[in-house]
Amino acid sequence: MLKLVIRRSYGRPVCVVGWLVPEPAWSGRTTGRMIDDEWRTRKEVVKMTAREEKAKCEEDLFCGVNRPKDPDNMTDLEKKHIPVITAPTSVKKGECFEVTVEVGKLLAHPNETGHFIQFVELYLDDTYLARMDFTAKTTCPTMKACVALDHAHGKLRAFERCNLHGTWVGEAPIEVTG
Repeated sequence: MLKLVIRRSYGRPVCVVGWLVPEPAWSGRTTGRMIDDEWRTRKEVVKMTAREEKAKCEEDLFCGVNRPKDPDNMTDLEKKHIPVITAPTSVKKGECFEVTVEVGKLLAHPNETGHFIQFVELYLDDTYLARMDFTAKTTCPTMKACVALDHAHGKLRAFERCNLHGTWVGEAPIEVTG
């Protein structure tokens, strides 16, 4: 089987180096050898790689942050993984209030050794507020945090990480008054 070898610079494809031909097992070599009978231009390689990466990202739950495709009609997978934020929609400046983040509130998420929620993080837009780590079987994926805000410049956002299905985000509006 031939394998295309692409040279990369800073993570981006630069050019096709050639084709890697695996050596037969009896040869004792493990690296294979290069043949250069087929070449692609840099533009062709970039287009080809971008198509492959886009297709992979749409299918790969571990690539990026997952969100429900249709919030009004979520799949069971989405219901199990979306962090649900419970907090007041309006709070007073500098006053403590409680925020609860629950994973599996819409549909119970498994909590076993092979499938569990690893952590939940809470942000005010991009500003980090709190984090809680979980272990399989012995903890429930619910986080409560008391926070005080001086101002709001976005939404409360919670990120959770499932060991089998990647990172998911949930959001809730918030307003800081007075």
